Amino acid sequence: MTNPTSAPRFVKSVEISPRKGTGLDDITRAADLLDGLVDMATAPENPMGKPGIDPVSALIHLTRGTGIEPVPHISPRDKNSLYISSQVMTAMKFGIRKFFVIGGDRISKEIQSREVRELDVFQTINLIKSVGNDYGVNLEVGSAMNPYRAGESEFVARKMEAGSGFFITQILTSADLFRNGSSIPPNARVFAGFMPMRKRSYVQFLERMGVSVRGTRFERIAESEDPLMESTRAILETVDDLKGIVSGIHLMTMGDYETARKIMECV
Repeated sequence: MTNPTSAPRFVKSVEISPRKGTGLDDITRAADLLDGLVDMATAPENPMGKPGIDPVSALIHLTRGTGIEPVPHISPRDKNSLYISSQVMTAMKFGIRKFFVIGGDRISKEIQSREVRELDVFQTINLIKSVGNDYGVNLEVGSAMNPYRAGESEFVARKMEAGSGFFITQILTSADLFRNGSSIPPNARVFAGFMPMRKRSYVQFLERMGVSVRGTRFERIAESEDPLMESTRAILETVDDLKGIVSGIHLMTMGDYETARKIMECV
């Protein structure tokens, strides 16, 4: 199997969103649609601060018998260091060698639960690397990059010092964030994050998240009769701008694997 996060070619990655409830049909279908087109698959851990499907289990099923590399999210929000170590050991037992560390959304107010956060993101990255070292396994750990945040280069440097080997960005709407001063540190492999938008309201959703849309190709979506088609076009055009700057593309599709397939076929 190739090592997609270190290969020189342009990496294709997709976030899967396992459906809540019983049965594995949705995960199996995602594998059928994406195998042969995608190098990596990630899965979130309790997204939006609500109970979700375990990412390690979901990705073990998704990637079995495929050429897709599983990269589960690991968050210190809900777990202490003992549980994180156990989770990593379990993943290692099934052959997983890559992880994506993220702080995690705040727990939803409707969920009667408390955050743990014994460790921060930097300590979590270091812990995962240490667990691998204890068993003589070189685990690769990635983390998030927010190019919209002031001082992000300092956070990226600290994450790299802790052991982060690659980064997935916040949702991008323009290549200018990297061309006009938000430089990528040396030796940092960055995968540009995108989200296909099925509805016009997604533009407002992104703006509430602090993602700049005005003046970019994605602004066209707000007036389009076919937001998904316009969004797909904007993603592909922006990816073309980013080739040679970033190491790959990462799609956050919210379960729309058909659109992910169409985009990856054109990248």
